This record gives sequence, C-alpha cells and structure tokens, in this order.
Amino acid sequence: MKLRGRNVVLYGDFSTLGKDEAVRRLQAAGARVTGDVTEETDLIFLAFGERGPIPRTDTMLKKPFLDEAALAGMLEREEGVAPAPALRPFLPPGALESAGDADALRALLDGADWSAFVPERDLVPLRARLEALEYEVGVADVHRLATQRLVETGARLLHSYGHDVEIVAHALSPDGRYLATGSWVGDDYDAGGVLQIWEVASGRCVHTVDGVMGGVGWPDYARSIQWSADSSRVAVAHCTNMVGVWNREDDEPLATIDVTDGNSRPSAYALSPDGRTAYSHCGTNGDGGLQGCLVPMDRGVLRWLPNHVDGDHPYLMARSLPDRVRRAFDEAGAQEDDGFKAGQWIERPVWSPDGTRLFGSNAISVDAETRQVVWYAPAKIAELSPDGRRVAAVTHRGLFFRDASDGRILCGPFALGKPGSLHWAPGTDRLAVLTPVTFEAPPSVHIFDGERHVSSVPLLHPEWESDERWTGDRNPWAWAPGGERAA
Repeated sequence: MKLRGRNVVLYGDFSTLGKDEAVRRLQAAGARVTGDVTEETDLIFLAFGERGPIPRTDTMLKKPFLDEAALAGMLEREEGVAPAPALRPFLPPGALESAGDADALRALLDGADWSAFVPERDLVPLRARLEALEYEVGVADVHRLATQRLVETGARLLHSYGHDVEIVAHALSPDGRYLATGSWVGDDYDAGGVLQIWEVASGRCVHTVDGVMGGVGWPDYARSIQWSADSSRVAVAHCTNMVGVWNREDDEPLATIDVTDGNSRPSAYALSPDGRTAYSHCGTNGDGGLQGCLVPMDRGVLRWLPNHVDGDHPYLMARSLPDRVRRAFDEAGAQEDDGFKAGQWIERPVWSPDGTRLFGSNAISVDAETRQVVWYAPAKIAELSPDGRRVAAVTHRGLFFRDASDGRILCGPFALGKPGSLHWAPGTDRLAVLTPVTFEAPPSVHIFDGERHVSSVPLLHPEWESDERWTGDRNPWAWAPGGERAA
C-alpha cells in the first residue's frame, strides 16, 4: 500500500527512527500523521513495548497494527533504497583451480579476504575444491583452516538433518538450486517445527531454522512453503494461521502477518514474486465482496482483525464488484447446497510472473493494484501457464484455454472425462491433464502442446486411483525441464 494520502497514527517512542524523524519521513512520503485513531485512520504503528492506546475501541480493532520495523521497511520502500554496492571478490578468479596441492591451497586461503566471503557465491566452489583434495590426500590442515575461517565469519556447524517428526511441506526454489522442507510439531508442542534448506546439487543442508512457532504448515495442507521469484526469500505458514517470511540464510523471520482472526487451520496465501507482499484468506466473508486481503511483508509484524472492518480498506480486496462479476458469484453460490452467495475467495491463489495480478484455481483474475476482479469464469479447476499468458480451466463442459489478460476463450471445450489436476511444464506451453479412474476408462494423462491435443496415455500404476488421494504437497505428476519427459 502506498503511504501517500493515508492517515497514520504513531504510538510510543521509536528507538530506531525517533518519532520526529518518523513523522517527517511519513509526511515527505505524502502521509497524514494524526494524534488519534478515527474511522479515517488507515494504519497504526506501535513502538517496541507499547501495547497500544487504551481503551481499545471497536474503531481501533478495525485498523492494522504494525511495529517499528514494518514502519522502517515501508518508508524505505516508498523512498527507494540505494542499490547494494558491488561485492568484492573473496579470491581472484581461477585461484582455487590453480592451487595445485594442499600447501598451495592453504597459503591461498590463509591470504584470502574472508570479510568478502559470500556463501551463495563462494561456498560451493570452495567446498568442491576441498572435497577433491580430500579424495587425494585425506583431511589436511587446509580443511581445518577453512572450517576455522568460516566459523569466524559467522557460519554455524549444524547436524545435516533436523526434522524430528514427519515432513509435511516442501517447495523447490524457482532457480532449482534449493529445496525447502518443513515439519509440524511433535509431542512437544512448545519445541515448534523445523524449516530446512537443502542444496539440490549436493544434497546437503545449507540452513536450519528450528523452533518455528506452532510448526510449519499442517498435515495434508498444500503450499505451506513458498519462494520469492529470485529464490532469496522463503515464506512459511506456521503457528496454524500465521505466515512468516525468512531471508534464505536467516534464523528469524523478516516479516510476520497474523490476519485470520484465529483460523483453526492454515489459510491459503500467495507470496508475491518480489517476496514483499502476500495475499491471504482472512475472515471477511460476510459482505458479499471479494474475500481476503493483500498485506505487506517487507519487515516487522502485522496483526489485524479484517473482519471488524466495515466497507473498504487499502489492504482488503474490493468490496464493490462489477454487476457481471456479482451475478457470476451468485450463480456459483446457488449451485452449493447451502446457497451461500456472499462472495468468492481466490482459491489456491498464485501471482502472475510480473506481480500485477492474482489468479485462482476457480478461474478468477484480480488486479493487484486496484484489488478488483478483472474477470471470473467459474471452473472446477484452473491453472495459470508459466508465462502468465494462458489459463487452462475445467468446467462441466470440458477443458478450455482462456486468455489470461481478459478471460476470453481461446479454444475448447475438450471432452476428457473428469480431469482431476492440471500441470504446466515450466518454461513451456505444454500441459498435462490427469483424469482419475472411472467406470468407463482407466486413469489417463492427456498432453497438450500450446492449445493442441497431441496425445493421451493410460496411467497403469496400481497406486494411482483418484485425485482425492493426492492431498497436501504430494503430487502425482512432475515435468522434466523443457517438457520432453515427465515422471
């Protein structure tokens, strides 16, 4: 949310910024800083240790409460942060390969600039060179020196496996380099859960976050772990109904949101491509608008009760909807047994690659800036293509391909039985449509290239029975890069 034009209230003494500086910078960003909370207040920032103004009126409960770290992050985002300086080299290019024996490598590492050591850039080649040397001569002084220097730079030596109970969530980073795994809580709830980051190329654990409050995710819930597009941040649903985002190497969350008003299970959410915003389901399902909220995850903690808000708010999705969209909501609701017509969630939400739109598996498209529905075409299941240009959607009439920009039907329907899941091949226009076993046919996969049906193949696997078996992060289909093969 932009600060310009927003009404802001500050409470407490801000130790990092200072209250006067905070007011000055907020006003420079176009915000209006007021002394009291009113119906027009958009945001409340509390300094560390402050419990908030008393009494906590119903008006206050409608407003998002953020901490000092969140204020600093929003100001930096509004003002623009200077680009990071160019990183100094840890070693001259090619130096590791040219160090021919243990003594030469030890002399090289002893004279290296360890203050410039960047793990994601330097650790893999260093480790590979030390491993090759270990095969030749065993563990030598150079290995002990490298370990000592790494510890001095702040590295921690950890056991490679930190999960004490069942892994309930996993997610591969977009660049394919890392796998994040998460475990829920065991018998000792207070011990929390564990998040681990693994290096795919070597199979080694490169980071462990233990004691994740309330455990990671929940058994049989999907997409509890999500990555930013550049693979630098990882978001985790934890403590049942909260979402936190970590920098890949950090032990503590960079930002946390608690906006579901105590849901008893994880709410669906979607981390934006830049890792700085999240869409989350929340308790705002009584007024007929589009459900959920878009909240910042720059830094700090956000606690909010969106269901206390009457009407519009800059974080809430659109409350007033175009007539055609509301009619579609009502028609979809009328098909349910309870006749529920009070709006629609963005089911299984995902962002477009450019971060401008949200899409749901119920074939809904939402503008992230205006929070308005762009188009809605009720479907049983729908999936956005990797390039963000097409949506494959299944209705009772069959499979359709729609233009993601306006919902226009490109082709279809294709009668394929009752598809259970859709799977786009990364970086391609290939789509696999999986149909479970029926009385008329065995389970099958139907392959499309672009909008052309190219083949159908039965899946003769004894365990492949129905889509309902594949709960949580378990997945019956995976494309190889390029879409030429699949498992």
